[in-house]
Amino acid sequence: MLPLVTTWLNCWARLARQISLLGLGVGAGFVAGVAAADSVPPVNDASEPPRIHLVLTFDDGPSNERFEELGHELSGAPNTPTEHVLDVLRAEGISATFFVLTGPDRTIGGRVQPKAETELGFEELRREVREGHVLGCHWGGHYGSQLRKHTTSVVLPAYDSDGDGIVDRVTDPGNALESELLQCVRRAAQAYSAEGEAGHQPVLVRPPLWTYADGQRDARPTYAALGLHMVLADARVLDGALPWAAQWFDFWLVRQVREAVRGGTNEVVIALHDVNRRTARSLPGLIGRIRRGLAEDGLVEHRDWKFTSDPDEVLAALRRRAW
Repeated sequence: MLPLVTTWLNCWARLARQISLLGLGVGAGFVAGVAAADSVPPVNDASEPPRIHLVLTFDDGPSNERFEELGHELSGAPNTPTEHVLDVLRAEGISATFFVLTGPDRTIGGRVQPKAETELGFEELRREVREGHVLGCHWGGHYGSQLRKHTTSVVLPAYDSDGDGIVDRVTDPGNALESELLQCVRRAAQAYSAEGEAGHQPVLVRPPLWTYADGQRDARPTYAALGLHMVLADARVLDGALPWAAQWFDFWLVRQVREAVRGGTNEVVIALHDVNRRTARSLPGLIGRIRRGLAEDGLVEHRDWKFTSDPDEVLAALRRRAW
């Protein structure tokens, strides 16, 4: 019996050691789990606003051309690209900024495109205001063509840009850029006033061709004299020059947005052109691809980031940016 008892005791001893080791493992796992839980960053409270704001901006509008492919307005007339963009933004609940042209624009081929000086163009400005967007200035007056750039106008004399017989300027002796941007500010202010927002006027400007300084020529002192805050962009494609750019290079635009967010930019500015009918048509898909790209980076819309959704939010985001 003695060998049997000895064997039985040895078995119980081994079992006791295993139970002891198992208990230590469970205890260690419990401690590690608590430590891991303590190290997890807190999820944003539902009442805490998203940290990252995406601001859509559009240049070169308003458009005066109508295209059947863009659907129809209530009157039955085909939409302009600007109107189609506004339809998309309304459906998405997004507030954007429109950097507008308030005088006719001559393109590379010499074709003259009417802008906000027309009845249709002005109505589009009014709709932009009415639907919660922000008007900014791209150019105005008798600038002729964006190819001249703002830096050309700063060395030309001030002139009467709105036909009232008075030279338009804010400094002495002033310059042509002052005259041109003053005409833009006043035309846009008329749109605000027509929508019951008298006293509002543009406070933002974007230089055509992204050129605000060229050698000794610098447009920024003129912007400052007019109280205009310059806005450039973090993400853009060449859809102002290439008709299919927003479709062909949408991946590049999304990549720029993601890189800006990864780099710590909290107000990400995206630039497109609302006069490009292909950009207008592809805008819903582009917005969806931006959403998917940020989701792939683990960011949740309305918790971590959002598109701007009212004009005050747009202005606050853009004023926090400096270039």
